[in-house]
Amino acid sequence: MREMYAFWKYDLCPYVSCGRITKFLDNDRVRVKGLGTNSFLPVVVLDEEEGRAAHERVRALQSEYREAELRLKEEYELATLKVIGLTTTRTRLQ
Repeated sequence: MREMYAFWKYDLCPYVSCGRITKFLDNDRVRVKGLGTNSFLPVVVLDEEEGRAAHERVRALQSEYREAELRLKEEYELATLKVIGLTTTRTRLQ
């Protein structure tokens, strides 16, 4: 059997998760490599080539999201410090 990849909804960025299918279950769910007996309801199943490419792109998007989130956090932290009259870059809100 050729490798197939399942993608299912996930509540955190990148809002989908995926894995290589190890078993198709009777209830339209799948089991994937590395996640034991957990099963997932895929929103899409892709063949090996498309699945690997999509997985890599989703991981890249997740990385881009995390970097943007960090930049946004820093921007808002500095804006908040200015609002309360602290302008030194050594002051951090933690």
